[in-house]
Amino acid sequence: HAASGTSFEPAIPNESKLQGRKSKQGGQTARKCGTGLQVEPAVQEENKMKKKEIDFRIEFHKVEKSEHIVEKGGNDNYHAVCSHDCLKGLDADPFEARFMNLETSPFYVPILCGWRRIKQESTFAGSRNPTGTVYYRAPCGRPLHMMSDIVDYLEVTRSELTVDLFTFCYEVDETRYVVTEKWSVVKDDLTNGSEARPIPIINAIINDKEPLPTFIYRPRRYPLRAEVDMTTTNKEFCSGCDCTDDCRDWTKCACQRLTHRESVRGKEAYKHVTKGYSNRLLEEKVGTGIYECNENCGCSRKRCINRVVQNELKVPMQMMKTHGMGWGVRTIIDIPKGTFISCYHGAVLSDAIAEINEEGDEYYADLDFYNLVEQEKMNSGIDTMLDQGVFFDDVGTRSPPNEEKMKEKEERKEEERRKEEER
Repeated sequence: HAASGTSFEPAIPNESKLQGRKSKQGGQTARKCGTGLQVEPAVQEENKMKKKEIDFRIEFHKVEKSEHIVEKGGNDNYHAVCSHDCLKGLDADPFEARFMNLETSPFYVPILCGWRRIKQESTFAGSRNPTGTVYYRAPCGRPLHMMSDIVDYLEVTRSELTVDLFTFCYEVDETRYVVTEKWSVVKDDLTNGSEARPIPIINAIINDKEPLPTFIYRPRRYPLRAEVDMTTTNKEFCSGCDCTDDCRDWTKCACQRLTHRESVRGKEAYKHVTKGYSNRLLEEKVGTGIYECNENCGCSRKRCINRVVQNELKVPMQMMKTHGMGWGVRTIIDIPKGTFISCYHGAVLSDAIAEINEEGDEYYADLDFYNLVEQEKMNSGIDTMLDQGVFFDDVGTRSPPNEEKMKEKEERKEEERRKEEER
């Protein structure tokens, strides 16, 4: 329920609005309780509903106003040059314990640090639907209208806040979160403290006595067996950049240039070229992969805009059970399009192990991009001279395929498969 462009209604509607909604929905029943409107979850039914009807079935609360919020008009005068003093002593580490509860959106953290997020609504002539814009006021009162302004301000003031705590998406309400009744909480944290934010397990299905699935939560991928090669995750395998500006200019960042270069190479298959992240948002699919900065780089791990999936979880989530559709994961706050939520971690297998397991490959993902592309070329019927091992500088100069090397490669694969079967 945190899709981009979603606008939700208040958490607890008044009685007149409740009666009107009940008549429109043709006999839908609901009952009021001490915490607001409680509705039985029914995912299959929701699939047939309109967005407004689904919004009505979810209970939302709004956080209390921060004591550090500067009221509009109270500090509209600001100076020309900003410094660390402009933060008014309200700046804080976004991973402090007080920000890590389920009732705080990461986009509300700046508000708790003295910022203001202001929405302006306007209607143009000939348009029925109003449009809106968002801008921020820093603790010192300076207005910031673009993400580049935010980045500049955070750098000049040496703030601990990061760029992914801000959003100019008008539909996002940073003060709201999904309300979960205490009786439906099966476990407070399925990660057992291995993540920065707890991920509770929720089962709101009444009289459901099915036990929880047995599993071990792992925050990182791991080799299934000792012989699985994971050298590509080592520091020595990675390249790096020497940026000192938090990699803001992708044309000067070696890692971002690598992402762009691979995108250019695959533009015929993926139809477009990209440079990867935009202020830690992924605005479009990158089929050729993203090369993030790493330990070999000179940039700051906390503030670099090319470090996303390697950082701690920021978006609060829940693992919940649904009617007839098993277990799933949901976010409980509004999130803008392109926001990183979580990684899908699992065991790393070799091809030989995967074939011996004789299990379905619905949840398998190839990690070797080069071999995957070559396999897709073969499956699609593309047969070039390069695929057959023929290399040439011009039409008149050709060399035959290296059959000996191809045979050695097949023998190595067969030997690996035989060893796996013996184990």
